[in-house]
Amino acid sequence: MRVITLIFSALFCLPNFAWADCDLITKFAYKTKGLEVAFDNQSIGKYSEVIWNFGDGTNSTTNASSHKYAAAGEYKFSVSVKTPEGCSSTYEGKVYVFDNNSEAKTVQPAIIAASVKNYPEPFSNSTNIEFSVLTDSNVQVGVYDLNGKLVKNVASGKMAAGKQVLPFNAEGLPAGVYLVRMEADAQVVTHKITVL
Repeated sequence: MRVITLIFSALFCLPNFAWADCDLITKFAYKTKGLEVAFDNQSIGKYSEVIWNFGDGTNSTTNASSHKYAAAGEYKFSVSVKTPEGCSSTYEGKVYVFDNNSEAKTVQPAIIAASVKNYPEPFSNSTNIEFSVLTDSNVQVGVYDLNGKLVKNVASGKMAAGKQVLPFNAEGLPAGVYLVRMEADAQVVTHKITVL
């Protein structure tokens, strides 16, 4: 019993014994602007070293690091903190960067969806399908049943920019709900019509 007591006393009563402090929590924040990212280390604990790996072959050892990527895309980055005793903590994440200097491509829809209507609605024999086209476009207009089957072609070909009014004769179609499908420059707009 005396031997066990002596060992216990030796382990816990030694003065100035240095236990490694591994109580680390890796935290960070970042802000992106175009291809540039401002990384900020906010880790908690008694660390003495910070290592950023930006995911493109470059590193930094400063708490706050600004890094500019060569190209837009997704990058896997990491931040590690280490203590003098050799304890470490690492966090890995992803950052997305975009090239704001590249030529922006604005895609305008050919058909203004809000302009699509028909009158009269509902109708028995015929109606007028109205819509506006922003630029001269190849437009195809068809009427489909609710199963997606084409029941009538209304128009197909080049249409000038501006308001278009197409007459549609529903003669021979059973009463019910149909969809007018307008396609122009890979844009598709549908509109519901009702035949009485």
